[in-house]
Amino acid sequence: MARTLSGILNLPMVETDSLVEQSAGRTIPEIFRELGEAAFRDLEFQALAGALSHGVSVIALGGGTLLRGDALEMVTGCCRVFTLLAETQDLLARNNGGRPLAASESELRNLLDSRGEHYRGLPCPIDTSRKTPAEVAGEIAGILRREDPARWSP
Repeated sequence: MARTLSGILNLPMVETDSLVEQSAGRTIPEIFRELGEAAFRDLEFQALAGALSHGVSVIALGGGTLLRGDALEMVTGCCRVFTLLAETQDLLARNNGGRPLAASESELRNLLDSRGEHYRGLPCPIDTSRKTPAEVAGEIAGILRREDPARWSP
C-alpha cells in the first residue's frame, strides 16, 4: 500500500522494517529470536529517525512502532499520520505467520486485544477491511488532496 501511495503522490517510499533488517544484517524474526523485542524496538526507533531525516516521503511503519511514546511524539510532531485498521477476520486472513509477535491466530488475537485501544487513539484511522492496497492508497491520497489541493493534486 505504501508503495502504491508513494507512486500516486510521486514521493519516495521508506519502510522502517527494511531499514531495521539492513542495519542489523538480520531478518526481523532473527532479530527477535537472537536479540529480543527490546533490541528490535531500539533499532526500529533509529530507523524511524533516519527515515524522517530523508525529507518528505511515504513512511511505512510496523504495527508496534507507535506504541513507543517517543516514536509517536516524533512522528506526530512532523508528519501526517494515517493509522491502518482492519477487522480481526481480515487481519487473520492477511497474516501468513511471519510476524514474530503474531505467528499464530491466538497470538494475533492477543496482540490485537492488547493494542486495540492504543490503535484506536492514533491519528486518522483508515479502515482497510475488504479493501485492496490500491483502494487504501487512493483513499489516503484523496484525503490529502481535499486537505491541501495545491500541494497534493496531480
